[in-house]
Amino acid sequence: MAIAYLILAFLVMSNDIERLADVFLLIIKHAFGLQEAVGGVVGYGVAQAMTQGIQRGLFQMEAGMGSAPNAAAPASLYPPHPASQGYVQMLGVFMDTLVIFSATAIIISSAALDSADATITGIE
Repeated sequence: MAIAYLILAFLVMSNDIERLADVFLLIIKHAFGLQEAVGGVVGYGVAQAMTQGIQRGLFQMEAGMGSAPNAAAPASLYPPHPASQGYVQMLGVFMDTLVIFSATAIIISSAALDSADATITGIE
């Protein structure tokens, strides 16, 4: 499913390949600013409060911990080395967080370039 999504994402990006530099410039411009820094500070405070609540909740029951570590634990290793399963788990995290999320951000930012002067509400 991830491969199919990436193929579709690359097809969408290839339609506006000449605007790809503008998309990256838009992402960098909106990543470093005063409003973004204040948002980061507020977000950090909220994240710390949520972390404490989640830790207390996980102490009560195991719900929400995820099943990836449980699936990786009994897996047979190839090559037979303890680090090989760790590499597989790191690859999954890399694909989800960097590749898939970046493709999604580029698609959304490309649409935002069309209406940079207009007021955007939601995921238009």
